[in-house]
Amino acid sequence: MKVSKSSGISAALIGCMLGAMIATLPGASAEPMADRQVRPGLPAVSATATAPARVTMVGGPLLQVKVGPSQVGPGAWTFTLERRSGTSWERAGAYRTKGTLDEVSLPVTAGTYRVVVPAQHGYQATTSKPRAYAPTPDIKVSGHGALELKVGPIRDWQVTLERKTDQGWSKVKTAKTRGLKRMVFTVDAGTYRVQTAANGRFPAFTSKPFEFVP
Repeated sequence: MKVSKSSGISAALIGCMLGAMIATLPGASAEPMADRQVRPGLPAVSATATAPARVTMVGGPLLQVKVGPSQVGPGAWTFTLERRSGTSWERAGAYRTKGTLDEVSLPVTAGTYRVVVPAQHGYQATTSKPRAYAPTPDIKVSGHGALELKVGPIRDWQVTLERKTDQGWSKVKTAKTRGLKRMVFTVDAGTYRVQTAANGRFPAFTSKPFEFVP
């Protein structure tokens, strides 16, 4: 069979047309499969951590630090306590919370502190606001016929009871705590306050005024 020149041209044209039609079909692409996978610069799919952990600091005889939420489990949070030194921060210690409330009580000296919690348990890292702290004694007042004081946690503490007068505050008596036993003062009705001398990590302290009626 002989193939004419014209029929050869027609066959070539038909081949080109078929190729063009295939190239324009939906989903067709000239890119290699490797090039159609993830390219640099495209956002990657990753898990996003939830909001930062919550930090609470409460003063008193000890600095109480609580990290939440507590639902992550007892003793689950680790953190670093930092103390301000001039314009910088120094590490005061590394700790882990205790108990179901996820808190810990720290016997630190007076200063300005902050808590740094690293990312953990799916929560973002967080740094608490600075807090000025000075350890204060635990003073309990009671009594009916006489005023009774209990001051702690130091066993041997110099305590002064003062009474408010028209001229200001007047000393009633100064005594030592002598352990954790109650101190008894026989006084009349009036407005009083308690002063404790500086002792160990505790600076001198003056309580809020309180009323006493025997």
